[in-house]
Formats: sequence, C-alpha cells, structure tokens
Amino acid sequence: MKYSFKKTILAATTSVMIGVSAFAASPADTYQNAVNTMIHHPQGEYTMQVQASMPVIGTGTCTTKVDVQEKPFVSKIEISAAAMGKSSPTVHGYAEQEGKQIVYYYDGQYAKLNANGTDKTTWVKNTIDLKSAEPVIQQLAGPHHVLSGVKDVTANGNVYTVTYDMTKLYTPGDEIQWKKQGASKKDMETLKDILQALQQAGDIKANVTIDPQSNRITNINIPLTDQVRSALDAAWKHSDSAWKDKKDILKFITMSDVSVSMTWTELPQGMDLSVPKDIKKKAKEYK
Repeated sequence: MKYSFKKTILAATTSVMIGVSAFAASPADTYQNAVNTMIHHPQGEYTMQVQASMPVIGTGTCTTKVDVQEKPFVSKIEISAAAMGKSSPTVHGYAEQEGKQIVYYYDGQYAKLNANGTDKTTWVKNTIDLKSAEPVIQQLAGPHHVLSGVKDVTANGNVYTVTYDMTKLYTPGDEIQWKKQGASKKDMETLKDILQALQQAGDIKANVTIDPQSNRITNINIPLTDQVRSALDAAWKHSDSAWKDKKDILKFITMSDVSVSMTWTELPQGMDLSVPKDIKKKAKEYK
C-alpha cells in the first residue's frame, strides 16, 4: 500500500505526539517536582496567614513572614496578629549558619522604647547543632518522599488539589519511638489522642498553585476547621482546666472556622537579611 508524503508526515507526527503524551507529567509528578524545587532552592519570601472567624471577636489573623537567603544561609522572620480592629506588636527573629551551628536570635519580649526613643527590646540568642559545616540547605536537601502522605492530586490549570492522607499520622506502636525520644507517659497519651482525632476528622485538602515556568509553589490554601476543632477537643481533655472552662472553650471552638494560606515570592531586590550588629552584641544566651 502506498502512502503519499503528506500522509507519511501526518502519521509520524501523530506517533510522536502519542509518545510525548505518554511521558507527560501527571499532576502528582508536577506537585512532587515543585515541592522538591522548594526544598532544594528555598530562597524567597514566604508569607503564611492563619485566619480564624470567631463568634463575637470576628475574624482574627496571625501573619508570619519569613525571608530566606540560600548562600550564605540567613533568614529573617516577623510575626504579628490582629483581631477586633487591633494589631499586636510585631515579633522579630533572625537565623544564620555559623560553621556547624544555626544561630538564631529572637525578641525576648515585645519591642519597647526607652524614654529617649531608643530600643530596649531584650534579645535572646540560641543555637542548633548541625551534623557538619556543609551549607544547611544541602544538608536538608536529601531524598524526600513527597507523595508518601498524599492520597490524590488533581489539576485544574495551574491549581492542584492535593489530598493528604491523615490515616498515616498515627499507627499502633508509634509510642515506642516517642518514648525513645524522651516523651512522658502523659505526653504520649495526649499526642496519641490528638493524632487519632485528626485521623477521624478526615483528610486535608489543599489548593496549591504551581508556576509552570519556575516550577515553584506560589500559593497554598488549606481549610482546617474540622481538624482544628478535633485536635483542640482532644488536647483540652488532657488539660488541667476545670471542666466548666473546658466546656465554654470547646463551645467557642466549634463555632469558629480556621484556614491557612501561604504565598511565595522572590526576595525583594537589594534586601539585606544579615543580623544587625547591635542585636548580635546585646543578645543574651538562652539558659
């Protein structure tokens, strides 16, 4: 059977397209690749907002902004909250790598000013030991099983709905590992009840926006009302508060809605994240 040149080209093109489509990234693959990109190259500005809609109080928000520089590793954090038309003082913190340690600084108390207008904030210094002096980003960028706790990923354009499998939060026998890590019997009982409550609350679904050009996650939105209610309910049952107080608090919680959102952007041009010299000088070692 003879084919015209035009038909031959059409057949070849169709075959190539079918072959390419067979290797096209699935939504799960795209999500996994984007997460790995963020892990291996975390530089940027992250803004996370926890929002709660509560009776009487209205909508309250807690906003955390973290700026991360990869080389050399240094980060800056700012935390603030607002409710009922009022805002809290902003709490600041810094972290940087010094050899085999991460040294971090944070407000020991809310920022205050002396009578002459100078800052009298108490700064606290602490450290975290690392395995080596290798850049911390490289130490954290090992293999990560991104999809191990994910049940399903679907896509609608650049927005991916990711379903996290909450059933894997706790399995009988986890207490053995907790005990090795120094957890007390009471702590283990509380943690077990909270994790089981989260399991019973159902899977968590997040809407994740992925920029196809940079392969980065630029926005995440997660409704957490059911999970927060269940977790706090379990936690309060182990608290030392009087039952009357617990009952009132739990009633308040069940009438509240909670959600979390996170956005990522490039670091602002020319931003200096280094720890100010005066903070290094006056920071006191944590004891």
